[in-house]
Amino acid sequence: MRFVVSCFVTVLCLGTTAAFAAAPEPTTDEQKTLYALGLAINQSLGNFTLSEPEFELVKSGITDGFFKRPKVDLQTFGLKISELQQARASVVAEAEKKVGAAFLAKAAAESGAKKTESGAIITTIKEGERRDPESHGYGEDALSRNPDRRDGVRSFRQAGRAGHNPIE
Repeated sequence: MRFVVSCFVTVLCLGTTAAFAAAPEPTTDEQKTLYALGLAINQSLGNFTLSEPEFELVKSGITDGFFKRPKVDLQTFGLKISELQQARASVVAEAEKKVGAAFLAKAAAESGAKKTESGAIITTIKEGERRDPESHGYGEDALSRNPDRRDGVRSFRQAGRAGHNPIE
């Protein structure tokens, strides 16, 4: 976590200088790697669902940490980071549950939809044909007549064939 934060500090500090004010396109491999570092740090912040003002506070903390002038004690407030992440994640989870419940209600309301005991909603598009496995060569009798259809490894001798057995 410290590595990610320190890398993010570095990227944001570089981004606040006048040289990067216009946000030039990365051209060299090193510039592209640094840009990719910023993208990776952004992904790690994605769990927090930050607003723009909150993101500005994060950038301020990164900049102040880079220049060694923190405004709060990291030991005190660092422990609250995971609490904040869990709180934000539960808000996102609740929103996703509502969307999922609405989807399930819509699916259950469709004509021909059936809800199983486990809660799955099934809609039959086309009724399948029932086949008797014995009459189509898929039953146990067919497997005993044709040992190659059985699962697993069988030697030629076990299958009743004469000849060389490469397994032995």
